[in-house]
Amino acid sequence: MIRQSRREHILGLATVAGLMGLPMRAFAADAPQPTLEGFTPAALAKLRATGGIPALGGARAADGGRAILVADGLRSLGAATPVTTNDLWHIGSITKSYTSTLVARLVEKGGISWDTSVGEVLGSTAPGMKDVYKPVTFRHLCSHHSGLPRGITNTEMVKFPVLNPADPRPDRLRYAALALADDPVAAPGEKMLYSNSGYVIAGAMLEVIYKQSWEKLLAAHVFKPLGQSSAGYGAPGTPGKLDQPLGHTLFGEPKTLTPVPLDRSDLPADLPAVLGPAGLVHMTLADMVKYLNAHLQMPASFLKPESWKTLHTPPYTENYAMGWVVRPGGEIWHNGSNNRWYAEVIVDFARKRVAFSACNDGDRTQSGPAVAALLKGAIDGV
Repeated sequence: MIRQSRREHILGLATVAGLMGLPMRAFAADAPQPTLEGFTPAALAKLRATGGIPALGGARAADGGRAILVADGLRSLGAATPVTTNDLWHIGSITKSYTSTLVARLVEKGGISWDTSVGEVLGSTAPGMKDVYKPVTFRHLCSHHSGLPRGITNTEMVKFPVLNPADPRPDRLRYAALALADDPVAAPGEKMLYSNSGYVIAGAMLEVIYKQSWEKLLAAHVFKPLGQSSAGYGAPGTPGKLDQPLGHTLFGEPKTLTPVPLDRSDLPADLPAVLGPAGLVHMTLADMVKYLNAHLQMPASFLKPESWKTLHTPPYTENYAMGWVVRPGGEIWHNGSNNRWYAEVIVDFARKRVAFSACNDGDRTQSGPAVAALLKGAIDGV
């Protein structure tokens, strides 16, 4: 089983040094693990203080019912604007389960199967593809059993734009060609190796087959049917405005927790847009509950029972299903970070509950314990 601290942490970007004038962050590696005392703004404020987190948001629901939402804190350090329960939260690698859900929807629509291979779809667009990758399928890619490395090199990664181009498909094909020319870490199906490249390649395959961007496909086949009207891509908000929370990251010398506006040239607000299928979705707390409730209730109107089973069942030997970690008790869980935000989700089938916790703080050493405590308190009904 992968250590939780490394499961879904997608590739970070190097940043230039600079001092923002914010107070240094206190680190306490031996501090006791925090707990949630209640599902209220006051309890969140106390939990936030354990890690010096700008803002926390949480959501939960039982039996597929109405979402109960709570949020506390500031959209940005150094500003007085509070977060609200209607704000947008970046979900990082939780996006992977969305991409897998999209694959499942398109398998039912027709044109692909879980066993459609990389060689079949991308063979002509990636002439440098290693032969070992040609039989790799959506099943391998979405369960992290492709044998691909975690990602391409930072040197290549920083050549891709952070803002989504009008048509992201050429960038995804270029990324896929680079990744498929890299040496494998293992044979396909041999072992679970967390790979953002695998999900980008899955997205590129869908784009080639259906002749639409992953963004448009996800909106049409997942967001719209589930009523997730707030869902979008990349860092939320409007450049030059504080109309949504800002992500925060450690920056400068000495390292200080720093808000990252969308229009700052020396500190990107998100990872390159090419990584969308691996981890660049944002949405409100309530819209995330709609998605989690769908996975809990598994409506046949959205996916057939066999498709839900495929999404929730590890296809190989470890505990990773299709965009989900399957916990020993049968719950499905995932987390995500772009080094500016951090979030976790869980679907508890036995207790018929779902929960979501998120913060606008990408320093997981400090923010991770509080987000985990919020998720546990939310799912336990604290």
